[in-house]
Amino acid sequence: DIEKGLHELVRAAAEVSKEFPGVQVMIAGQGSEEPFAATARELGVTDNIRFQFFRTRKDTMDAMANSRCLVLPSYHEGYPLVLLEAIRVSVPVIATTVGSVPEVFEGSEAALLVPPKDVSSLAAAMRTILSDSSQHYEQRRQAAAELFRKLNSAEAIRARLESLLRQAREL
Repeated sequence: DIEKGLHELVRAAAEVSKEFPGVQVMIAGQGSEEPFAATARELGVTDNIRFQFFRTRKDTMDAMANSRCLVLPSYHEGYPLVLLEAIRVSVPVIATTVGSVPEVFEGSEAALLVPPKDVSSLAAAMRTILSDSSQHYEQRRQAAAELFRKLNSAEAIRARLESLLRQAREL
C-alpha cells in the first residue's frame, strides 16, 4: 500500500545508508514489493532493503523482537496495533504523527514521531536510533516496556471500559 509510506522508508534508508552503510531495513507484510524494490534499485540500496512475508504470528513477533526499532511511516492510521506489538517486546518505534499515534506515544522515549511524507525527518529519526549509545538505547527499550505496561494496566483498561459504557449509554 503506497499510503503506508514505504517509498519514503526506502528513500530514508538510502539517506541513512550513507552514514550507516550496513543498515538493514526489513519491509514485512503482504502485497506487491515491486514498486518499493524499484525505488530501492533506483537509489542503489537493494542490499539494504529486504522484503519479508511471515507465515506465522510467532515468526513475525520473533523478527520484531530482534529488530533495533519498528518504523511505521504511514500517511494515516487509526490506532495501529503493530506499534503496541513492538512496545510489547520492548522495541522502540519511529512513527508518523497520524491518527492516535501522538496521543499514545508523544512524550515517551519509546518513540520518535515524525510528520508523514517527510523523508528527511524519517531519516533523522532512523539515524538517531542507530547512533544511540547502548545505555540510551536500553533506556528506550525500558520506556517501551513501561509504556506497554501502562497502556495495559488495570486502571487503563477500566478507564477504557468506562468510556465505552458512557458512549453506549449515550446512544
